[in-house]
Amino acid sequence: MVKKMLVQPPLSPPSAINDDQSFRDAPEQPSVKLSHCHKVSNIAVQAMLEMLRSTAKEGMVSLANIEKIAAIIADGQGPLTQFYELSQSACHASWTLANIEKQRTDHLGRLLVEPFVHCLDKPHGIERTRLAQFFEAIHLMLGEEVWESLKARATLLAQEYRDEEGMVDWPNFHASPEAYDILEQVLVAVARSFRRFEPRKDWMLVVLNSTPNSISMGTNVFVPKGNDEKVQFAFTQMHLSTLLLAMFDPVKLETFDEPRELAFEKKWGVKPQKVFGPFFVELLGLSQRLG
Repeated sequence: MVKKMLVQPPLSPPSAINDDQSFRDAPEQPSVKLSHCHKVSNIAVQAMLEMLRSTAKEGMVSLANIEKIAAIIADGQGPLTQFYELSQSACHASWTLANIEKQRTDHLGRLLVEPFVHCLDKPHGIERTRLAQFFEAIHLMLGEEVWESLKARATLLAQEYRDEEGMVDWPNFHASPEAYDILEQVLVAVARSFRRFEPRKDWMLVVLNSTPNSISMGTNVFVPKGNDEKVQFAFTQMHLSTLLLAMFDPVKLETFDEPRELAFEKKWGVKPQKVFGPFFVELLGLSQRLG
C-alpha cells in the first residue's frame, strides 16, 4: 500500500486539515517586506503547491508523487529553468547593488555632488578622486558643527527612502524638499564665504590641489590611499568655475519666482539676489576671462 501525505501547513488544526475552504478563508497574516531572493524562493514554493493541488485527490497526494514534483521543481532543466536563470541574474545584480550601496555612507556628499555629477571623469572634466578635497573645502567653509548637523540630516533623509533591500531611492531622495533645504543651506554658506571672491577662490584652489596620501575615517583614524585613488592632474581655475557654476545651478536667480523668493527671504532674512547676485557676477566674470 502506497503511503500518502497531506498537503497542509505545519501545526494546522484538525478542522483546517480536512476543510480546504476553511484554510483558504483564514485571516491573512500581516504583510512582511521580503528580500529579492526570498521572493524567488516563494515563487518556487508556490509553483510546487500548484502542482501538488493539481494532482491531489480528496486533499491527498502520494509520497511518490510529492517526490516526483519536488524533483521536477529542483531540476535545472525543468519547467522553471528560465525562471531560475533570470532569478539568478536578478539576485546577482541585486547583491552587487546592495554591496555598492553599503559603501555609500556619505549621504551629504552625494547630495552636494548631484548638481555637478555630470562633470566628473570626462575628458578635461573633474576627477572623481578630487572629491575628498572638495568635501574638505566645504567642511571648512561651513564649520564643524554645521557640517555634522547637515550630515546627520542627510543620513536620516536617506533612511526615509531606503527600501526593504537596503537600497536608497536616490531620485526621490534628491527631489525631496528636505534635500533641497540641506543643499540650499550649503550654497548660502559657500556664497557668503566668497564675499571676497579672489582670496577665497585662491584658497579653494590650494585645497583642491592638495594631494593627501590618506583619507580621514574619524577623529584619529586614517586609511592610506591606493594609487588609483590619488589625483592625477592639476585642478585649474576652469575646473573650479565649471564645478561652481554647476553646483549653484539650482539657485540661479532666474529660477526664483515670487513665492520662492518670498520663502527664501523669510528663511534667510535677505533676498536671494543679495546672497547669490555678487557671487554669480564674479563667477561668470571668471568663466568669461578663462574663455
